[in-house]
Amino acid sequence: MHRYNHNLETARSKFREICTTHTFQDRIDTLKIARNAGLQLCTGGILGMGETRNQRLELIFDIASLSPEEVTMNILVPMPGTPLELQTQLPKSEIIRTFAVLRFLLPYSIIKISGGRELILDDEGEELLQSGANGIITSGYLTMSGNNPQKDLQMIKQIGLEA
Repeated sequence: MHRYNHNLETARSKFREICTTHTFQDRIDTLKIARNAGLQLCTGGILGMGETRNQRLELIFDIASLSPEEVTMNILVPMPGTPLELQTQLPKSEIIRTFAVLRFLLPYSIIKISGGRELILDDEGEELLQSGANGIITSGYLTMSGNNPQKDLQMIKQIGLEA
């Protein structure tokens, strides 16, 4: 094993609303322990859980402070029967801006877009790859099927990138 994945989930100031079993600092400490053990880091979060723009920036700065080799960002898809089922969808422009800021602060990290992108962004996946993301996770998420990998490969080639 060479890389440890442990997402921060959301901003420090929003964390207690989302997670009650541990603290945000617990997550930071776990990542620091992994780094001190010689592991590379992968961390990220979920966009669109009711956070403000400032809270998204707060999350991004906390992620950047860890200098992760990889960042994976998900986009909330509200599911019936969950505490966030009535959550308003984050505007696409905010998602794209978030990835641009991530890229600016982490120029050498792999920045992946993951769960939710197909349903929330439609064809703007291309725009994400041009604004900051340089990787995608395709198909087979925890709560949804995701895109067909061939469709993602076609999108990547269509905008002139290599897979």
